[in-house]
Amino acid sequence: MEEINALLQGFGVALSPFNLLLMFAGVVLGIIIGVLPGLGGANGVAILLPLTFTMAQQPGGRLHLLVLRGAGGGDHDHLPLARRGGLCAAVRAA
Repeated sequence: MEEINALLQGFGVALSPFNLLLMFAGVVLGIIIGVLPGLGGANGVAILLPLTFTMAQQPGGRLHLLVLRGAGGGDHDHLPLARRGGLCAAVRAA
């Protein structure tokens, strides 16, 4: 029973309004960074380092993770417009 209470407490922390706002902002920033040519997830995390130094550990880590994941998805967003497949690096190399 104690494990279930700990699990519910973890969901309560993860789904708090502040954390949900940070998750949304992280994914949106990641997609924007991923669409820009020459920038990727690692660069996006490096750009956000000064901001996340002032945050608590859990929200800062979550923001980094979601920027990294959003950049991976943003890398593929503009490729259907160019009628090409693959990653942005493949399009630039062609």
